[in-house]
Amino acid sequence: MTRIVIIGAGVLGTAISYTLKKCLEDTVDVLLLEKHDGPGQETSQFNSGVLHSGIHSEPKSFKARFARKGNVMAKQFCKDNDVPLSEQGMLIVATYGDLVHLAMRGRDFLKMYHNGKDQGINMKILMSWNIPHIEPYIRGAGALYIPSVAVVDSVAFVQALFRSAKEAGARSLFNTKVVELEAVGERYHIRTEKFADVYDMVINAAGLYADEIAKMAGFNQYTVYPYRGEYYEVLGKERELVNRLIYPVPITGSAGKGIHFLKKPDGRLFLGPNARLVPTKEYYEEDKTPPEVFRDAAVRFCSDLKNAELRWAYSGIRPKVVQEDELHNDPDFIFSVDNEKPFLLNIIGYESPGLSGALAAAEYVKDVVNKYIKSR
Repeated sequence: MTRIVIIGAGVLGTAISYTLKKCLEDTVDVLLLEKHDGPGQETSQFNSGVLHSGIHSEPKSFKARFARKGNVMAKQFCKDNDVPLSEQGMLIVATYGDLVHLAMRGRDFLKMYHNGKDQGINMKILMSWNIPHIEPYIRGAGALYIPSVAVVDSVAFVQALFRSAKEAGARSLFNTKVVELEAVGERYHIRTEKFADVYDMVINAAGLYADEIAKMAGFNQYTVYPYRGEYYEVLGKERELVNRLIYPVPITGSAGKGIHFLKKPDGRLFLGPNARLVPTKEYYEEDKTPPEVFRDAAVRFCSDLKNAELRWAYSGIRPKVVQEDELHNDPDFIFSVDNEKPFLLNIIGYESPGLSGALAAAEYVKDVVNKYIKSR
């Protein structure tokens, strides 16, 4: 039996543990290690919960491939496991103000449209007069409507993946931080704050801290940069003005997809996230962005929100692998087998659309692991 340890119990780590045990069964012993007291307590918890289509990413990238396939897998998993899910679709709206910058924004809009077309994503171009038929209070010069996009309760999703992994036979240890990782012969020696043991294979799915785990193993080429995204909740009767995801046309070189309208499965309406580089990986609540930034973004599409009450809700931090001056090139996920004997898979920069792609990414990892096991 091959002993495998997965470091990090976010959405990806839990999805990998579930998939490995479900598919490889008794050929693998899987242990999931997590420094927090439960699964999904960092990036996996504090996000939009959107199951993306892949349209925002280059068609051949991991991001696009995993989002496209993972969207279908995640929605089915949620239905099978009673995870709150809202299949509301997404509108990507070009405002009249965007027309002033047509040369730049038009190029971004066309690039995204061709991304969708190349991937075979079901989408529909809407003219300005069609938008109110879908969202009565939203105004724009035009839009792309993508019906396959959904919103999930991300906390419940990770919890369901963890339960499924446990039922399949995966083991887990929480409040267990890895402090040393060393290759000795054909195995990795791992020391935590609680115990030391040896494993045939290590999968580094530590998210924000994946670069630090890689460095423990002697791979110093990775750096994770923390970008924080904040969310404001729309209070009062104005929360009923919008019923689905409303995204702006993305700007090439920005750290995220833009401040958007987010309707959660429980009916609450949020605006966010922004995306900015922050000093540390724990910088969640310091130096909050004023609500006016979010209000200004919202009224571009919905003037009825100009007087809505906004309340700061939460923030999340995404692990990007580029600094601000390198954002013109949207980096792909890094899935790198940096050592074969013993086996080490480093997963670096697993950010949006990571929630969407988790089950598809886990299937990819399963295939890599299975190929290695058979070659031993």
